[in-house]
Amino acid sequence: MRSECQCELEQQSEHSPSVVGDDERIVFALIDPLTFENSVARFSKSQLKAGTLSICRSDHCSSDEAHEAIVAPLVAKDPTRQDLGVYWATCQEIRSIMLVDGGGEGAFCVADDGLAHYPAHAHLGYSQPTDKKHLQGNLRETARAKLADAFRRRGIHAWADAPFRQDNDNNVEAGA
Repeated sequence: MRSECQCELEQQSEHSPSVVGDDERIVFALIDPLTFENSVARFSKSQLKAGTLSICRSDHCSSDEAHEAIVAPLVAKDPTRQDLGVYWATCQEIRSIMLVDGGGEGAFCVADDGLAHYPAHAHLGYSQPTDKKHLQGNLRETARAKLADAFRRRGIHAWADAPFRQDNDNNVEAGA
């Protein structure tokens, strides 16, 4: 049980298939200029602080469904935006990032936030540590850099090559 992430303990949305499990693969869309610049994923500090950074639970949708729910609305708002593909990491990799090396509190929470038309939607945000000195900006910045490293580890994938639910033959096998 992660006391710093109470939102993970119970299902948050009636549209979600369940709480987010450690073994789930989490996809982060790279939309230039919103989330991508100079080969580095940008994770919004304000969205992380609010716990509202949108991510995708790829085990619960196909690449086509995710692309339609994520990219289409963003490009419709601004046609100059470019879809550059996705990064992905396991939820356990994200949850294992600590605020303090060797400390017992995780830096990030991953909570379900399924939508009626898109049940695979989830949120990523900073944890709420019990020790308030762990809220210092430099600790969160270090954790944010480790989050970027976790997502970059496997490189950028095209939507069809990312580990989405296996609805077609173009997707990679689980755990690739």
